[in-house]
Amino acid sequence: MKKKKKSISEKKANKKLVLLFLLLFLVVFVSLLDKNRKEEKQMNEQVIYFTGEINSPNYAANLLDQLDGKNKIISPYNLNSSLILLYEFTDNNTKKEIETFLGAEISKSYPYELEVKRKYEYNKKYEKLYLEYIQNFFGENYQEIIITNLKGLKKQEKDKLLVLLNQLDMSYKSMIGEQIFTIESIQKYKTTKEDEQKNANHIKTIINKTLDIYETYSIKKEIKNINYLYFNEADFTKKEQTLLIKQLENNAKQKIDFFNIVESTKIDDRIRKETNEKIKYITETIDLEGSHFLSINTLYFHSNWEIPIEKKRIKYVEFENEKKEKQIVEMMYEYVDEYYENEYAKGFRKEFEGEDYSFIGILPKEGIGTASSINLNELLSNKKEEKALIGIPKFTITKEIDCKTILEQNNIKELFSKEADFSKINKESLKLDAMIQKTSFTIAEKGSVESEIESTDLETTYQEKNTTEIVLNKPFYYLVLQKETQDILYIGKLSTLKNG
Repeated sequence: MKKKKKSISEKKANKKLVLLFLLLFLVVFVSLLDKNRKEEKQMNEQVIYFTGEINSPNYAANLLDQLDGKNKIISPYNLNSSLILLYEFTDNNTKKEIETFLGAEISKSYPYELEVKRKYEYNKKYEKLYLEYIQNFFGENYQEIIITNLKGLKKQEKDKLLVLLNQLDMSYKSMIGEQIFTIESIQKYKTTKEDEQKNANHIKTIINKTLDIYETYSIKKEIKNINYLYFNEADFTKKEQTLLIKQLENNAKQKIDFFNIVESTKIDDRIRKETNEKIKYITETIDLEGSHFLSINTLYFHSNWEIPIEKKRIKYVEFENEKKEKQIVEMMYEYVDEYYENEYAKGFRKEFEGEDYSFIGILPKEGIGTASSINLNELLSNKKEEKALIGIPKFTITKEIDCKTILEQNNIKELFSKEADFSKINKESLKLDAMIQKTSFTIAEKGSVESEIESTDLETTYQEKNTTEIVLNKPFYYLVLQKETQDILYIGKLSTLKNG
């Protein structure tokens, strides 16, 4: 029996099915190819974010993301220098692990005291005069008078106060070279008709300004990179201690010491002194009884802004923490002439005094959850020369971390194990028990220092239309970096106003 020939319509239908199958196959193939490309691109992006020079912003972001807590801070600069100090005393694989981590940084110098510049070169002759008048001001208790009885001042007392305030103003301007008065004219100053017309409110404003200037002047600008190694004295005889210090002093002068678990306050006392009481305790979190070898580290940064933020530019506003809860904060506002922006965040720069160190504030865009995903290298290269209104909340963060966990995640493991090779200091079975980094960092209207002067006469509005806003009123990141070397002194995240 002969088979029936397929009709033309059947042939066309079969042809359509074949074409449809081929089209479906092509769609699936292209989708898979596109998915692979996206995954490859994502991997490449991760490579961009998670690698780079050891002192690059992206690498610092990676370190920060490895820390726990809502509010976080680490000093990559201080971490690197503490490792370089240990590198000098290690050998074999222990040395190699540190070398691999630090790369080119291994040959870098990390000085104890960082070079800092001041905005003004003070005229010593007028500085002496200014300090004499300041002593008189405090000696006469004018600070108390302003609070209690400024309106009740008799004419003679009021004239005496105004003369002193004018002398302070004249000697300060001469000291910084803003306007030069002769010492004789300052010393012989007498009240004018303009002075006589000043009421209690005017005088209060002048006194506030005088105290504000003195507070700024008296900030001692210091940046110290502190790395200490401590050995348990019970592990060494007196002779061995002397030999050890002599052996190490060329590389680490004044950085080697011994501790006794009964008299362990010497560690805290030294850090307290070096940081001018900003950091008080470290040994509370260390098991000294079971410790033999400790690395204790901090970076002390104390500087005012190149341009202080005016008190009238400070407002009480809401800060929305990571739980979407509202917290009240003092927000410091000002305008800048440029800012940074990429796909993941906006940021701005504010200079510390001398313009050699900068604060970088970074506000992530919606959905960005880690510092690494911002691509800080890219962000800081995308500068927009446009005016922006910035807002920085006043805050202080104090954190203590054991860098052991971070370093182990970055393949420095032998340093903390029984396999550690410290044969260069002639001691067998010595390993590092803890590498502590304690950091305390403040941002306020004068810089990285808290102000004693209360904010008064706050402006109710401070905003221009059609201006980009970068107000840090929700979780944000920040950096402090050295402009010339791009060394990152600090990288941190503030998610809540409660230190947690």
